[in-house]
Amino acid sequence: MFKPDLRFSLWFMMILVLLLTSCSGPGDAIDPQTIAQTEAAMTLAPQGTVQPPALLTPIATLDSAGELRLWLSWDTHDLQALDRVIQLFMGEYPNVTLRITYVHEDELYSALRDVPPGEGPTVLLGPSQLGPRLWEAGRIQDIGDLISTDLHTNILPVAWTQAVYDGQTVGMPLALEGVLLYRNRDLVLTPAADVNELVSTSISLANQGLGIGSALDFGFNYSVSQLQACGGSIYTADDFMGFGGSTGRCWLQLVKRLSEAGRVTLNTDDDLTLFAAGESAWLIDVAENAPALIGAIGEDNLAIDNWPIYEVTQESMGGFVWTENAYIPTGITPTETATAWSFISFMLTPQVQLILAEPSGAWHIPVLDDLELESGLQIQVAESLLQGIPLPMKSTLGQCIVGLENAVRLVAQQGADPILGLYVVVADLESVFPSTTPTPEG
Repeated sequence: MFKPDLRFSLWFMMILVLLLTSCSGPGDAIDPQTIAQTEAAMTLAPQGTVQPPALLTPIATLDSAGELRLWLSWDTHDLQALDRVIQLFMGEYPNVTLRITYVHEDELYSALRDVPPGEGPTVLLGPSQLGPRLWEAGRIQDIGDLISTDLHTNILPVAWTQAVYDGQTVGMPLALEGVLLYRNRDLVLTPAADVNELVSTSISLANQGLGIGSALDFGFNYSVSQLQACGGSIYTADDFMGFGGSTGRCWLQLVKRLSEAGRVTLNTDDDLTLFAAGESAWLIDVAENAPALIGAIGEDNLAIDNWPIYEVTQESMGGFVWTENAYIPTGITPTETATAWSFISFMLTPQVQLILAEPSGAWHIPVLDDLELESGLQIQVAESLLQGIPLPMKSTLGQCIVGLENAVRLVAQQGADPILGLYVVVADLESVFPSTTPTPEG
């Protein structure tokens, strides 16, 4: 995803080797027990499960208040930036011992769920989607009482939508993430004002032999947020189904129209590959891929567009936005909680937020208000995410994904009528919305 930088400290070179050798697939079990503090090696646990690596930062002697156990799934550039942050943190808290454990992103929930309380991390870094499930499992604390009024005021409002669940502050936002509409200026000079212009321009380019038009991914993250253009959502304000009836039909008609722009993909990297190769005019993809796209087609050619209007409703398309959060698990001591909060609040200082945002580094989008970013493109990304659609903080969200994608697959890939797609998604999700299943309208 990112171009490698060989200027690592030896300490983080060791982490990187462990990252590359310890990644397991979503179906593989991970033993969350950490290895000895003095070792930096991957070992095989019984039955062939992989034990996530742990490293002891070479710092001052541990005191009774000073252990911080950090679990994360960050990649190479993230870790290089984190190395700098850790050195600064250790300068402020020289008696804290830090252990970092890598856990594959797909295994963060199960790893924390399965480890005995108090024996896992004292801070877990992961996406905001983890929050509702971890809270319902009783594995993370409500940290609302730890947050000062000043800090609360300085965090962007859209970030707070990804930290609160069931009235509790279950996580602390650290970075904005989400879905953007990219455009290759070398193929199309100006943004599309509406969906018809995006589709017709893409078709015209393909007819001229200038690439394949636009390759668009219709996976959950990229297609379901377009309910906004039809006045819908996954959940209503009362947690009822927000995509039934005429709203769902409108949404799937929009999906069908967008599928005419060129190549249709579903949860693959084909759209990203074609855009990076200069073969696709528009791309709907996550913000974290912006640095790789800059490297592929050049910053001058890469644009972040405003979402076009759907001319049928005169409402705008949009992209989901979420956050990378810090969570404090239950079962740890009050002293460990205080140490964990010291680290989390340090991550939210302007100095650290800007370190993590550096264009040549981790390229995180800060959650603090009024920070001046270096890159003009990064500013465009931040502005687009601020206008994004908050990803629903619901524990049942994962149950909705397959049903919604089945409907999109029928319409976008197989050419089915949107009404059929609507019947499919309503039937698939009856168990999630048992009291609100509408009859699709013809």
